[in-house]
Amino acid sequence: MKPTRKRIHAFLYVPEGKGFHIVVGLKNVPGALESLLNLLRQHVDLTNTISYNTSEGKAISSVFAKSLSKSLTGAELKMAISKSPFVEDCEVVESNGGLVVDTFHRGTELGRNEPLLAISVRGLSQMFRNLVRIFGSGGETILFEEGLAVGQANGEYVKELFGEKFVRERMGDLAPLYQALGWGIVSLDVEEDGERVVIKADECFECSGDRGEGQGCPFVKGHMVGIVSAFTSNDYTGEETKCRFRGDPRCEFILQRKKSR
Repeated sequence: MKPTRKRIHAFLYVPEGKGFHIVVGLKNVPGALESLLNLLRQHVDLTNTISYNTSEGKAISSVFAKSLSKSLTGAELKMAISKSPFVEDCEVVESNGGLVVDTFHRGTELGRNEPLLAISVRGLSQMFRNLVRIFGSGGETILFEEGLAVGQANGEYVKELFGEKFVRERMGDLAPLYQALGWGIVSLDVEEDGERVVIKADECFECSGDRGEGQGCPFVKGHMVGIVSAFTSNDYTGEETKCRFRGDPRCEFILQRKKSR
């Protein structure tokens, strides 16, 4: 199966029909989700579903769906769902003029208690390019320092999740997190017992614009320096030796350890 981007749906638009956003609090027991989906398929056509456990240990299922019957109302659908022995709570929002928006969620989290902000890759890349256009090399320095700070914070968060020994010894296994979050397809090689780290990035988000409009990816470089420094508790310098902005097929970053903390 070909890897693809994960779609996070914030709304459903059904101009010629009726749509619903359904949020169900389920008993956290085996078979609960399967039972809910089988029940829903009797009334609606599922277009997008996500399910997860909350920090309180509750199970939540969020569903966008198109009605199989124009006469079906949100109240009727809620009543049918609420009769399930697996359902503890239920909210159903019906489309208005064909549009229904997810008003239950307030953003997205990476794991628990790590909120994410969704912004288009092209828009963010152009924002960075404008900063460099206005401030020149000073803009690149700002982007590097901001990437460094974000990378250090992200690195400490991941280290807290998995433990210092795990992240120090298995940085290569954590590199796919960049891909999962849409930053690019990253591979990482630790050389010379950590003295040097080589990072290659296909589809790096920072240089997703037109070739020739930038010189490099200072924010991503800073982030990689920051996260590797946090993982290893050492300080690194970073150099971007290849970049798609400069016509290379991928970006490449060489990190060199400066000294032990």
